[in-house]
Amino acid sequence: MRTIKKKLFELGLINIAFGLTVGHSAGNLLTSIVESLLMPVVAYAVDEDEWQTAKLDFGTISLEWGQVLSNTVHFVVVVLLVFFVLKLIEDKE
Repeated sequence: MRTIKKKLFELGLINIAFGLTVGHSAGNLLTSIVESLLMPVVAYAVDEDEWQTAKLDFGTISLEWGQVLSNTVHFVVVVLLVFFVLKLIEDKE
């Protein structure tokens, strides 16, 4: 059992598992922040009750922009968070 534990630490698999777990939880938190805090403000601004199903109709063409907007905001929040964390780490070195 000790050799397995030693090998897991040597390969860094424990660190990878920890990082994946924390990353998954952070993703859930960011999704919640975007959907519960940011997007209701956007929905108020665009006057849509169900912003995720918001769409524009042009005859037979229907552009469903609500979910795209949500995913874009989520992406921007993640990119900014990663940027600031990396900048903080870089400044400490």
